[in-house]
Amino acid sequence: MGRPRSFHIDRALDRALVVFWRKGYEGASLSDLTKALGVNRPSLYAAFGDKEALFRKALDRYLKGPAVSRRHGMADPSCSGSRCDRSGSSLSERSR
Repeated sequence: MGRPRSFHIDRALDRALVVFWRKGYEGASLSDLTKALGVNRPSLYAAFGDKEALFRKALDRYLKGPAVSRRHGMADPSCSGSRCDRSGSSLSERSR
């Protein structure tokens, strides 16, 4: 049985997403990813598998989180600019 992880999975996925966003999949090296996540390669592989699996997990987390909020906000015509909170809900809707 291995040691418990010394990092938070969701935070690591968020950090990986930033690297992929800035550098693209091909441009993001394992060194970039391990540095951003604050883990060594064996820990990265143990937690996520390979680079493609890490990318897919980071993308899945994004699609279930921030992307959902943005899609809902875009669907609500009353939600534009500063009239919306970060969840995509219009502020007038929340005050009801």
